[in-house]
Amino acid sequence: MPPPAADAAPPFQVPPPVLPAYAVLGLLGQGGFGAAFRAERVGDRSPVAIKVARADQFSASDRLLLEAEALRAIGAPAVPAVYDVGRLPDGAAYIVMEFVRAPTLAARLTDALGPLSANRFAIDGPGLVDLVALAHDKGFVHCDLKPENVFVADDPAMAGFVAKLFDFGLVRRLGARRADDTREEAPEGTPEYMSPEQCEGGATIDARADVYALGVMLYEMAVGAPPFWGNAATVQQNHRSHRPPLPSRRVAMNPAVEEVILRCLAKDPERRYPNGGALARSLHAALADAAPGRASVPSLSPGTDAPADAAGRAKAPAASNRERRSVALLFLEGSIAAAREALSVVGGQLAHTAGSQVVVAFGHEVGDNPTRAAAGAAQLFIDRGIAKRVYLDLASVSIQARPDGSRRYQSPLFAKKDQYPTDADPQGVLLSRTAADVLPDLSTKPVPGRTGVVVVVRGEDAPELTTARSDVASLIGREGILKTLLDAARQATAVAPGGTPRPTITTLLGEPGTGKSHLTTVLLQHLDTIIPPVATLAFRAKEALGGAGDQTTRELFRHVLRVPAAAPPDMGRALLAERLGADLAREVWAGVAVTMGWASPDHPD
Repeated sequence: MPPPAADAAPPFQVPPPVLPAYAVLGLLGQGGFGAAFRAERVGDRSPVAIKVARADQFSASDRLLLEAEALRAIGAPAVPAVYDVGRLPDGAAYIVMEFVRAPTLAARLTDALGPLSANRFAIDGPGLVDLVALAHDKGFVHCDLKPENVFVADDPAMAGFVAKLFDFGLVRRLGARRADDTREEAPEGTPEYMSPEQCEGGATIDARADVYALGVMLYEMAVGAPPFWGNAATVQQNHRSHRPPLPSRRVAMNPAVEEVILRCLAKDPERRYPNGGALARSLHAALADAAPGRASVPSLSPGTDAPADAAGRAKAPAASNRERRSVALLFLEGSIAAAREALSVVGGQLAHTAGSQVVVAFGHEVGDNPTRAAAGAAQLFIDRGIAKRVYLDLASVSIQARPDGSRRYQSPLFAKKDQYPTDADPQGVLLSRTAADVLPDLSTKPVPGRTGVVVVVRGEDAPELTTARSDVASLIGREGILKTLLDAARQATAVAPGGTPRPTITTLLGEPGTGKSHLTTVLLQHLDTIIPPVATLAFRAKEALGGAGDQTTRELFRHVLRVPAAAPPDMGRALLAERLGADLAREVWAGVAVTMGWASPDHPD
């Protein structure tokens, strides 16, 4: 397949709003439904944030106006104060709100090197729960609770707030059903923090979905990692059907607090706390029992007076171009040049180097199972003699985009000496307890003197780690199918003198869990290495969550037809005629226009 044209249309960019009372200073960030800008009020130069809906998405403005309604109902300092709401000349809605200078809970977790301290948990945990309790008391469900959407104060007494909730882009009114909404784009939540009913696309989402997300966040604050980790489909399946590992198995924990967290994480909504207020009361009681002499902290429980607003007094600035992500990390000591060369095979990212110390990061861009990809890469490093020992751990890191498109990885773990193997450790692939939990099929044994660290046992009775494309495990029992697929590929690419190629379409069918993705990945590896040079294009369908099943189709249209995300003036008629011919363009225009979001399904044409 030919590569995309060099002049393919760039992604839609929300233009800076032009408002007489405000001067826009820069872009804070852009999402699927709009963008946020840093600005200042012209009269007194007070800092503000302006959130603008995408004009090309017909439901984006409705969503933003509902967000404004929720923010005003909940009120500062629990959420950013709203100063102005309106519509721009192109019809896009906007909100002018308080610009908060405070770190996010995500940044705090990234910097914590694991669990929050008991004192920090005793402040941030109740503060977070009290916020959500207030939102529920005002009649709103957030639906996208996660550490990235919470500001936290370094000193609550000085800042005037313990925590501040923001990004209500998926907010719902309590009691609203899916049919009452106008959502057609994003999944209803972030996989690591979605409740089982959100993962199943349930029609009714109530306060108990937020309670589940709070349970995940409290678990992460107490343990240092969320209960489930992996690609989106794996995490969602775990939320639906797997019990979370007991927090007390990973860290020393107050049983009363653990009981509160586990009740939040019940699969059945009926077994959870009914709302944030009930959870807040139980969490406060559990912490009070654990530390009866601890001073009370400010709270925003429903029915209490909120502390005075003191916007802008928290110390740490928010990083607008950083994101926090859970990744698999390899720590080793060896040749940086050799490690860099090996990355072309294993697909990881060089995250940190210092002298002979090397850290390689594996996210979901390398495959469905980044942890297995990292384990296979670790064995490759050892087999190539780059290192004798490689330590694999899972952690949250901060990722900052550079102007050239590359990424900068940051984590205090990179500077910890005990993260790197030493000559005292056994040779081989070493796993942290968290990594070992994600790879239960590997045979391991404890490492003497290293609490919570195991080494992979290799041998005839132990599963071997592949050293080809690192996330591909050995293929057993499918050799015949693989041979058939490769023979078809050879026939399609081999052209005899004077002959023509034989195009082939192959469809692989199977029930969920039967290994279709694994077989496809092995096939791609062989196509890259065995078949004469061809351009291989692999698309992976996104999970169709919340009724949003068009994302992958849009990507295909943009890549194959080279159509823009934003609607052309004629809604793409001329462009499709150029790409497909007039007759076929007339036949498919309506489907493409609706799928791309250029037109709504009830468009007159």
